[in-house]
Amino acid sequence: MLMRRENGRRERLKSAQGNWDHLLDDLPPAPYWTNLLYKAGDTDLGVVRASSVVSGEGHAELSARLNCGDEALSDAEYCTWIVESLRETVNALNPSFGRVEYRDFDLITQVDRQLNRHHDDSIHQAREFLRGYAWVTICPRELVARLGGAQRLEETEAFHCVLPLDGGAVLLQASETPMDFGRTERRRIFPVLAPVLPPGAAQPPPAHPPNLKAALGDALSRLNYR
Repeated sequence: MLMRRENGRRERLKSAQGNWDHLLDDLPPAPYWTNLLYKAGDTDLGVVRASSVVSGEGHAELSARLNCGDEALSDAEYCTWIVESLRETVNALNPSFGRVEYRDFDLITQVDRQLNRHHDDSIHQAREFLRGYAWVTICPRELVARLGGAQRLEETEAFHCVLPLDGGAVLLQASETPMDFGRTERRRIFPVLAPVLPPGAAQPPPAHPPNLKAALGDALSRLNYR
């Protein structure tokens, strides 16, 4: 069963594979956002949501949730499949941002949450400041250039894997599996990404208690970047 939501409307299609082309054709020509939810291992159940705007620049978001246990997420081969699947999906594009999180389904990134940064500002400035970092992070071409390029990122040895995309962005895998991604890994990659992170001291709002795994600070002044 495939469900499509567009500007508040909802439509159920019996077969995802059989109706996929029809669904894409019916999406708005310039969607403000598009959201796809799929249950791992289920080819018949999914959710697609989209909304369009009359004027101004929009953006598209793709979200996939995997329903799997810690055992699978500790398996290096399975995690490689996740990363390669993401790479194939966005390889020809230059996404403004992307991430793979473990048990974090919030649209607001940890960095934005810690800096109390508005979600709209984060989206509109995504090619000026990296919106966050996670087990897997997609860094857009514009920010990759400011970080010295894909080869320079690989030379830092801060990441388990650096995968350049044909569209110019780079996929950064912090550790072999998300179960291995913790405070040590965050502290290792933070100095590398600091030049393109949004400035500001971490000030988590009361609604979001601080995450002790996050290694945040003033990315510009703390490391003397200009």
